[in-house]
Amino acid sequence: MRRTTFKFLFICILILGAHRAGAQVSVVFYPSPAKQFFIDDIWKTTLINTSTAIVNVNVQCAIRTGGSLNVLTVTTQVMTLTPGANHFSAIESGSAKWVYGSTEQSTVLQSTGKLPYGQYVLCITIYAASTNKMLGSNCNEMEVAPMLPPELASPRNQEEISVQYPVLAWIPPRPLIGLNIIYSLHLVALQKDQNPAEGILQNVPILNLNDLTSTYTTYPVTAQTLEPGVAYAWQLGASYEGYNLGTTDIWTFTVKPPPPPPTDDVIYPVATKISDGRFYVTKGIFRFAYNDKANDKKLSYVIKRMDKRENLKSLPDIEIKPGVNKLQIDARHNTALKEKQYYDLEITDSKGQVYKLLFYYTTE
Repeated sequence: MRRTTFKFLFICILILGAHRAGAQVSVVFYPSPAKQFFIDDIWKTTLINTSTAIVNVNVQCAIRTGGSLNVLTVTTQVMTLTPGANHFSAIESGSAKWVYGSTEQSTVLQSTGKLPYGQYVLCITIYAASTNKMLGSNCNEMEVAPMLPPELASPRNQEEISVQYPVLAWIPPRPLIGLNIIYSLHLVALQKDQNPAEGILQNVPILNLNDLTSTYTTYPVTAQTLEPGVAYAWQLGASYEGYNLGTTDIWTFTVKPPPPPPTDDVIYPVATKISDGRFYVTKGIFRFAYNDKANDKKLSYVIKRMDKRENLKSLPDIEIKPGVNKLQIDARHNTALKEKQYYDLEITDSKGQVYKLLFYYTTE
């Protein structure tokens, strides 16, 4: 699109130059669509020598406020313009004479390299080096508008997230007018009680991404794993064609510790002295709770089939401790267990007290 526009301008200027005496050099500006002006934008200009001969010139670039106060005047050394389009180079800008005005805008431009918000006029005038005759001039009114820096969006500041590979998202600088903005992202792990700003400046980054063109990125699986309970600080910078468009505030987030393993929701019925007639289903593992009031070290128990009163053999020894014990007896491989039969668990402590529970065995 820019090349097409340039060709059109070039043709128009050539035609205009052929009909206007003395219009040997024309100036084409390339204003920023972001309505920002950085010091190097002075050189984003094309000079078109409409004659067929080489011309030696001095170029003067002047920036004035809307009220015609001088902000900056830059005068180049002698430049050679070949027929056709000519572009400024770093050589011309480095050898040029820079004269700043006494305005507040001049002070800001000199110290920051960027014009403050307001209305300005940029004039570029071309003089013949040998005679100081003006060969061409063009003035362009321009508005420098406020631009908000980028902002972080997600994870939210001080948020506790539940994933180890989060999507990091942000809001671009505004206003956004078709700019190809480049982002850089910096993320560090904070030490205990460390200030986030100190961490960003001092700590070795675990994530340092550049040349991002989207407004989000997923934490890479190849990067260092985010650890639960650790606080992380991150910050984002934005630029356009090498110009800094600001940085975000520093935000922090932590990763939630993994959830505890699910608690055993299996019922542990309590063995009691008096049976209430209830039975509990078992698939071969007899789970129950027993309050060891006798301070025994070992559980003395039997499991017997209710219909024939036969005790199961080869049951494991179980150690217990004073107080409530949650116990289980694995009898799944006991060949004496019969499908859909009732079994009585009977515990006798060292004081002769008997505690019972009734179970129904099924494999379904």
